[in-house]
Amino acid sequence: MNDNNNRLKSAVDSVTVPPFLEARIRSQIQAVQQPRPWFFRLATLKLASVGLVAVLCAGTALAYHAGHLRLTKASKTSYVWSVSNRLVSLMGAALGDHINCSVFRKYPKDAPAVAVLEQKLPAEYRELIPIVQSQVPSDYRLLISHQCRWNGRRFIHLSLENSSHVLSVVISRRKDGESFGAEGLLPALVQADIPMYQSGVQRFAITAFETPGYLVYFVSDLPQSENTRIMQAMAPGMQSLLNKLGA
Repeated sequence: MNDNNNRLKSAVDSVTVPPFLEARIRSQIQAVQQPRPWFFRLATLKLASVGLVAVLCAGTALAYHAGHLRLTKASKTSYVWSVSNRLVSLMGAALGDHINCSVFRKYPKDAPAVAVLEQKLPAEYRELIPIVQSQVPSDYRLLISHQCRWNGRRFIHLSLENSSHVLSVVISRRKDGESFGAEGLLPALVQADIPMYQSGVQRFAITAFETPGYLVYFVSDLPQSENTRIMQAMAPGMQSLLNKLGA
């Protein structure tokens, strides 16, 4: 019996809980609660403690990764909006695209060949692939490179994954008057004369900079310091490429 318990605990501990599961479980708990006598309500509150939610999330994560649970398109969209709307609009747009394209995606077992990924990008953006791959840790696989749209905005999107984390490089053309400063953000640091802006919500971290023609983001579930370190390394090469493309 102890061996079985240890194996179960090890299995639960090894699962990375997808970031949307806790929010969804909490909303479902709230939705099914009905008025009951005070002693039932008290018991329900105790059962819905942080410890129980953590256990539910771990169990649900096991089912999710095993393929037994798939959220509906509506519930995914609801989650993306609930998280991205907690940030200023320029940061929220990039986060929404990251979650929609990268978090809610079933990745192939084997990473596509770089030549295949290059063909999914417009020719002028294909140089982004070596810039990104040269700066992320070697255990990350590039799985997505494409053009996409979220909330009416077009993006160039590269997504990478290892056994624990999902990373995205997200690039969008600037519209007239857009800037991080105009939304009240101050640079968190300056790297190679490039002001960098930080934001985040829940487990997501965002580091961003702008060129005359583009908004550039690195979004991940890494600690903010590591997220920013990788963006610092990529930023000069990205800035040079995007400046050549012009506004």
